[in-house]
Amino acid sequence: MTRPGDGQRTRTISIVGVGGGGCKIVDCMAGDRPRMLATAAVNTDEAELSASSATTKLQIGAAHTGGHGTGGDARLAARAAADDLHMIRNLFTGAELAIVVAGLGGGVGTGAAPVILKAARDAGAATICLATVPFHFEGGHRRDRAEAAIVDLLGATDALIVVQNDRLLEAVDKAAIAEALAEGDRVLGASLNCLWKLVAQPGFIALDFADLRRLVRGSGGMCTMAYGEGTGRDRARRAVAAVLEGPLMARGKVVAEAKSLLVSIVGGADLMLQEVGDIVNAIKRKAGADAEIEVGTAMDDALRGRVALAVIASELRSAPDAEAEADGDAKPDVPPSRKPADAGEPRSRERRRRGEPKQTRLNLETAGRGRFKDTEPTMLDGQDLDVPTFVRRGIRVER
Repeated sequence: MTRPGDGQRTRTISIVGVGGGGCKIVDCMAGDRPRMLATAAVNTDEAELSASSATTKLQIGAAHTGGHGTGGDARLAARAAADDLHMIRNLFTGAELAIVVAGLGGGVGTGAAPVILKAARDAGAATICLATVPFHFEGGHRRDRAEAAIVDLLGATDALIVVQNDRLLEAVDKAAIAEALAEGDRVLGASLNCLWKLVAQPGFIALDFADLRRLVRGSGGMCTMAYGEGTGRDRARRAVAAVLEGPLMARGKVVAEAKSLLVSIVGGADLMLQEVGDIVNAIKRKAGADAEIEVGTAMDDALRGRVALAVIASELRSAPDAEAEADGDAKPDVPPSRKPADAGEPRSRERRRRGEPKQTRLNLETAGRGRFKDTEPTMLDGQDLDVPTFVRRGIRVER
């Protein structure tokens, strides 16, 4: 939980990393000043928790895992979180905003994050979840688990920021994989730091906390985030170019199609009002005419000589069609299963070119526990987690 300095109304913010990947990003968010903002690390793995610099470390599911990881078992992670829900709830006591960070595709981040977000919502906090999606080279199974988790997260959080690791690494542009991964975590941590400072340490353009909650809760769910830094005489131009021309915003396409934008500008005491105006005007020129744009600034003496910019864009859920994708147009940073225009997938597009019939609705209404029908059910909040999410929620899956 974090609180602003003297003269500011107390605003309680809970920042929680879930699983190994989420905890690393939160550690980077704190940077070399980990005690300036209180953070929490939640994991089943005792060794990974001990390596975290979070001010609060919460081990869950010890009775199930013996203090080790879940071996990629998301259902085990969900059970671990449910068993220790009373401790998780304590992380959000009095919180107005909860920022939960998780890496999807494995066990703890995938399974525990939805449970933790629900606990934050039940505590009355507005919620933002930052979730990373596995690299393509990690295989289809991990990506399938990540995309299934996104459905659960959308139902558990006010705003979901999805970052695909492939695009993040493209933005980082490092040769050595270890260096690239570390830099990717730093970029995401810096992005979240901009958001936190906007609320906890406002500058000469303050964004009211009620506005932030409204923007988050009215985002429609899916969001994309990008970060840029600039130094030198044209630092403002460099920072905004890194965002608008970078892969995380699909070279500006996401900004152009967003229905709302949250712009956080952070600088030192030498930050000029003209620089803020230049950044905002550049974003306005790229954004749609009807886009709602909220701007805030924050001051940080450690950024003297630099400008840091973070932009969160809410998705319109109207991605380019399949033909545009085939022509090489960049698409918003959303996994394929969440893009309405991609619902057919390449195999379906090939069938349409051959003139074969196209299935318009999957006959899934009769699906039940499937392979788990003869096993003990995995229950969470009265729901059988062995039954597919779309069946539990009565969702019709269109193709």
